[in-house]
Amino acid sequence: KPAQAPVRLSLPLDQLLSSSPTTPADFAQLLTAQNWHSAACRVAVRQTGGDAVGIVANSLNAHVVERAATSCSMHATTASGEHVCVLVKTKSDKLKVDIKATSAALAQLVADDLPCLDV
Repeated sequence: KPAQAPVRLSLPLDQLLSSSPTTPADFAQLLTAQNWHSAACRVAVRQTGGDAVGIVANSLNAHVVERAATSCSMHATTASGEHVCVLVKTKSDKLKVDIKATSAALAQLVADDLPCLDV
């Protein structure tokens, strides 16, 4: 019997997700119309004066739906039609990221990947 080793390959999130232009009204409706799986993470902010929220949006290839002084909501989709909605709250030296996705595995993938960013 040949030996088998489990292998897990994952694409970078910006390759897996696509920006999905969404109005704030459509975003609010989307959040009430789907079954969501939640995850969360914290991202350390090591650089001063940079756009940490912009780096998160770029890493997810996400559309920024709304941005305020201390928070930002984003939306992205996969090629198979899964949705990812992200709320980023800025603190002085960290970002608190709340993730909702239509797939539990996708929500966890985002939560596992974001803390690795160089922000």
